[in-house]
Amino acid sequence: MFYSNEGPAGHEMLYAYDTSNGNSAVHSFGPESHSTAARVAELFDIPIQGTNSYGLQDIKSPDDLRQHYASFTVQLNPEETEKAIQLIKELKSKDYLTYGRNCTSTCADILRKLKLHKWGEIAPQALFYNFASEHGNNKVPYPAQHGTDYGNPRRGYDPFQLLFLTIQRCHTETAKWTENGKDTGTTTITVCN
Repeated sequence: MFYSNEGPAGHEMLYAYDTSNGNSAVHSFGPESHSTAARVAELFDIPIQGTNSYGLQDIKSPDDLRQHYASFTVQLNPEETEKAIQLIKELKSKDYLTYGRNCTSTCADILRKLKLHKWGEIAPQALFYNFASEHGNNKVPYPAQHGTDYGNPRRGYDPFQLLFLTIQRCHTETAKWTENGKDTGTTTITVCN
């Protein structure tokens, strides 16, 4: 899990990496557009198109990640890791709602399906600290220090480096769908090779 306390509310991302085969998946849900109209809609909790690759294009290096995020690593067995990867990959972009379906609530949903978390927070800070407490670290300082992994990573594991390398293999694709021969919508998905 990656957490940033920057911006109006912060941001939460999930990353799953299987050390046995190199499979990985990134979940970074947020609003697809940063237009003035989209920002106003966010303020009033009006649904806007979401994307599962929010902000990934802005990450330029592992150090850039360290400057903006803290992380919390939980070791899973290979079966649990593959399940996490599949859940992340199967989650489709839907409408983003500031006080409902947002980066935090979608991460909490995935963690609950994996039986790694109990609650359904909507604020990034709440999820990060509750998750840390559930997994044995109730001593995370406030605010969490960016560039620090507060979890239990494997020896030699650098979550910031691995996430950056995964992002570099990702690209965004736009999918359009039609009904009765008319375009009815588009969505963007992030595909990581």
